[in-house]
Formats: sequence, structure tokens, C-alpha cells
Amino acid sequence: EDYDSKSQHHNVRQLTTANSALLHNSVYALTEGGHGMVWIGTDGNGINYYNPHTRKIEVLDIFPPHFWAAHALMEVPLQGTGASKESDLFVCTGSNGVFRIHLVWKDGRPHGTGYEQLLYDKDHPARSQFISIARQDSVLWMANREQGIRGYNLNTGRSSLVRLSRSHLSAQNDPIVVLSDTVHRRMICGMSRGLFTFPFAPPRLLAHNIGTSLNLSDATVRGLAMEGDRLWAATTQGLACFDVRTGESNIFSTRDELKVLEFGEGAAYYDPRNGEKYFGGTNGFEPVARRSLPYSIFSPDSSATCLVLLSTKTARFPSRVSTLFAL
Repeated sequence: EDYDSKSQHHNVRQLTTANSALLHNSVYALTEGGHGMVWIGTDGNGINYYNPHTRKIEVLDIFPPHFWAAHALMEVPLQGTGASKESDLFVCTGSNGVFRIHLVWKDGRPHGTGYEQLLYDKDHPARSQFISIARQDSVLWMANREQGIRGYNLNTGRSSLVRLSRSHLSAQNDPIVVLSDTVHRRMICGMSRGLFTFPFAPPRLLAHNIGTSLNLSDATVRGLAMEGDRLWAATTQGLACFDVRTGESNIFSTRDELKVLEFGEGAAYYDPRNGEKYFGGTNGFEPVARRSLPYSIFSPDSSATCLVLLSTKTARFPSRVSTLFAL
């Protein structure tokens, strides 16, 4: 959706495999990368990105053999090369572990020069299902449905595992989302048994369940967004807000004019410029203004599973124009 604040005009376009280079109509992830690009993870064989200069979806020119189902992506600029020259793209897949793809930027486009498969266990396929990623300093934390949270050190290349106890795991594979809380120096993960936290120097076992104070011990957490001291969690019981400094909490539901009934996994975004939060679901997405309830609602005829807001500040696109992706 393109929005011009001066004319207050919305321009909504649906991009599919029929009218664009999108590899698959099942979209799992949207992540803003270098040069204002938006990386797109789908169920297809390869990786897409949205080019704000051409306003088209394009395909990365390299991808590993038998690669599909990119559930989460994160681009990390390489030190000493400049953000505009080289970077690594980390891709979490649904069955083939985690890949690191080396990128070189030329003429405003990313070009892949090589790749490496990380955190892959060919003897235990379930341990290779990674579905979300978050960064803390030089460590990438990646959620694994079978084992828990994997940490990958960008400097040393070593990985560590934060295990979940069986009492914290459900009988089924857990949908897990991870969020880096840099203010309080900890990681937060959401799963089907509530919210759990561990410090940046984690113990071997996750034990602290902050979901109990929110009565979320039996709720599935699908999306997380951090706003200063406030943690927002999109759950199967509603939209929860938890103040980590005071301990105050609240859960908003349809009684508070909440329109989204079922939130999508990972479909949460916080805009630090104006304090707005966006939570996607099966009947659109819910924009939440700073400290205000009830909310306004924009509901396209689709399911929102991931959100990212891209602002363009080039000569071709005025700074007042921004693009909100909801897929």
C-alpha cells in the first residue's frame, strides 16, 4: 500500500505470481534490507526482494539447490566493507536449516556470490525447521520448533543452544517467535505455552515464564513488538500489553473493539517514528496508535502474515511517501 500524506490517498496493489516475479503466493516473511530493499520469503524455490526504485518484485540471482520455504530472513552488513558494498543474508528455512548467502551490491541490486548451509541436522529433519530470527549485537538468535533457540555468533561462527524443558513444550511442534529486547538486555520468545525470557548471556534452560502474570500460560503467542518498556504480544486470547518496568498488564479483545480475531505468526511490526504498532491476522491487520484504545482498523480481503514499513527518501520518491507491506 502506497500512502501520500499530503493527498491522503491510498493505492493498494495485490502482487502475486500472476502479475509479478513472486516465486510463490504463500508468503512467510518480509524484512527490510540494504538500499531500502524488502526481502521476501515464500514457499517457492528461491528468494524474492522488492526493489523500491523499480517498484517491482525481483529474484535473487543465486540460491542453494533444493532450497525452498524461507520462513525468516535477516541481512547483516559486513564490517569494513560499507553497508552499500557487501553483506550476508541469513535465511531460516522450514526443513533445510539456516543458510548464509554472501551478497555484493552493484548498481543498486544485490548479487549472490556464494552460500553456506548452517545449523543443519540431516539425521533429524525436525531440528532443521527454523521459523524466526532476531539479532542481539554480534549474535543471531533463531527459533527451532524441535529444540528451542539457537544462537549463532557472527564473529566466531560458533552456535549455542538454549533448550526448552519438556514442561514448557507442548505435545505438538511449537510455533515460536523471538524478539530482541535491547533496552533490558534479554531475549523474549513466544510459543504455545506463553512468553519466556532469557538474558543475552543465557542459561542452558529457559525457565522464566512472564506469561503467567498475563494469564497467558496456555495461550499461543504469534507475534511480538517492543515499545520502550512495553511488550505487546499478539496471542490466541487477544492482544496483550505488558509493562516490564512496573509489571502492569492488560489483554485487549473484541470487547475493546479489537477487529482481528486470529493473528498471523510473526505478523507484528513497531514503527519507532510514531509509536504505531501493526498486528496482522486472518481478516486484515490492526494498527494500534501510541497508548490509545480502541483502535482504527483497515481490513483488506486477505490474510496478513507479515508486516514491514518501508520509507523512501530518494529523489524519485518524496519522503512523505511510504509503503506498508501486509502479506
